[in-house]
Amino acid sequence: LHDDGLQQYGTENIIVTPGGKQGLYEVFQALIDDGDEVVLIDPAWVSYEAMAKIVGANITRVDTTEHEFALEPALPELEEAVSEETELLVVNSPGNPHGRVYSDAALEGVRDIAVEHDTTVISDEIYKEVTYDGVEATSLGSFDGMEGRTVTLNGFSKAYAMTGWRLGYYAAPAE
Repeated sequence: LHDDGLQQYGTENIIVTPGGKQGLYEVFQALIDDGDEVVLIDPAWVSYEAMAKIVGANITRVDTTEHEFALEPALPELEEAVSEETELLVVNSPGNPHGRVYSDAALEGVRDIAVEHDTTVISDEIYKEVTYDGVEATSLGSFDGMEGRTVTLNGFSKAYAMTGWRLGYYAAPAE
């Protein structure tokens, strides 16, 4: 770990892709088999469901609309949705389409659930640098216990106005 608590990655942990969407597709293809369970936090970016369906996943949803898209009040529902059968939990903060930045307490709750059920988590952080009013998004992979179970996805199109460049990446355990 770096002094700032973030995991240190080497070249064996980083995959550069032609866009963040391609990176997500690759992760779904690599981690999910037909019939595996994927948990999505709603409202969710539309392509998560499509990617899960392409690989034959069973989708379980956790709705946050009643909580103004905040995850922390929905943690009991998330805990109920994630089970020993869950292969992948998708977390998107700041979220698309709602823009909500999940609190550290909510992300700690995700960590606790993922560790308890030995679940891999995609942390889609494509909007991490696009926040307002001094709000900062915390990377889920920086929490204790998430080093070996988080696939962090990001790119350059949103933060650096490089939409035409189609350059994304993900960081994950080498295996």
